[in-house]
Parts: sequence; structure tokens; C-alpha cells
Amino acid sequence: MRHILVLSALLISGGYAIVNMRKANEVPDSVSSFSYISGVKGFVLWAIITSALLGYSVVDVLPEHLGWLSFALAGGLLSVGASPLYRSENKVIHYFGGYLFGIVSQVIVFLLSPYWLLLWVFFPFVFVRKGWRENATFISELICFVNLTACLLFSDK
Repeated sequence: MRHILVLSALLISGGYAIVNMRKANEVPDSVSSFSYISGVKGFVLWAIITSALLGYSVVDVLPEHLGWLSFALAGGLLSVGASPLYRSENKVIHYFGGYLFGIVSQVIVFLLSPYWLLLWVFFPFVFVRKGWRENATFISELICFVNLTACLLFSDK
């Protein structure tokens, strides 16, 4: 069941990202920009669905005493979704939720299969080309998401 949920999160998020990048004709500076590209309702719906799919999957693989990490992960993404117009309002909630999701996702990866953290080795290459630097946040979000979903898909637990 976990594999179906994680693959669903990958397909939904990947499709949502592609649609938004095509609409904007560029790679965004962050996933949060999608709320301004495709609208608040779509962004909030994406955050709710993705947090539910990933949250349940994390509960499935973590030991029971670490189940609170699933709540923190989902809570972070839900906070991002609860403050979609972060440029003008609720900045603290939005950024707190984004950092919470990012950090907790990598803690989960560390606990399950720390080798996936090696993907971070590629992050400094973002700063090689000047045009890529403005996409550093998006790329870091992508690495967090890929690390987490890959870890959940290939975890033995």
C-alpha cells in the first residue's frame, strides 16, 4: 500500500510541477511559487493530498516511537499550504512549514537509509551557473522530495 501512496505523491507532484513550469515558461524559484502561477486552490489541494500520502507512508515505515515525525512532516507541508500567499501574508507560517518539512524529511531519510543523503553532493553545482542560482530553493526542495520518496519506496521496513 505504501508504494502506491508514494508513487501517487510522485505522480501528482511531478505532474503539478510540470504544468506550473509550462504555464510560467520557466523553472520557478520555489515550489511555493506555484500558488501564484496556478492559483491558491490548486496549491492548497496539492499540499493537502501530498501531506496525506507522504504522512501515511512515513508512519508505515518508521518505528512506532518515531511516528511523531510523520505528523511533523505533514504539519510542515500543511503549514505551507495554509499560507499560499506568502509574499504578502503569513510569511512566518509559510517559511516555518517549509523548513520543517525539509528538515524532517531529511531526518527521516537519515533514519531509514542515510545513503540517499549523498544526493546533496550535487547541490553545490547549482551555484556554478549564474542563471541556476535563483532556482537554488527549488532544487533543494526537489532533493528533499526525491530523497524522501526514494527512501520510502526502497525502504525494507
